[in-house]
Amino acid sequence: MIHSITPLVYHANAFYTDLREALILEAKMKNIQNVTLAIPKDVLRKAKILALQKNTSLSGLLTQALADLVVHQETYEPARRHNLALLKRGFDLGTQGRVTWKREELHER
Repeated sequence: MIHSITPLVYHANAFYTDLREALILEAKMKNIQNVTLAIPKDVLRKAKILALQKNTSLSGLLTQALADLVVHQETYEPARRHNLALLKRGFDLGTQGRVTWKREELHER
C-alpha cells in the first residue's frame, strides 16, 4: 500500500485550525480567568501594535497565541507516534521486498 502524505498534511492542518478555534471559543464561553503578566515595555508596545494590525485586542492576541501553543502540544505527540508507526511499517516501493539490482548497477556512469 502506497501512502500519500498530502492528505495527511491537509487533514492535520484542518484539525489544528479547528481545535485552535474550538479552544478560543471555549475560553470565551466558559469562565475566563484574568491573569497578570510582567512583559517588557518594548515587547508590550510591539504586541499592542500587532493586535491593532490584526484588528483584535491584546487579550485576544495573547489568547490566540496561547491556544496555538496548547494545540501544538496536544497534536504533536499523537502525530509523532503515527508517523513513527508508518516508518516502522514501511512503504510499498513496488518491489514486493525483493532487490533485483546491485549497488554497482545503480552507480554506473
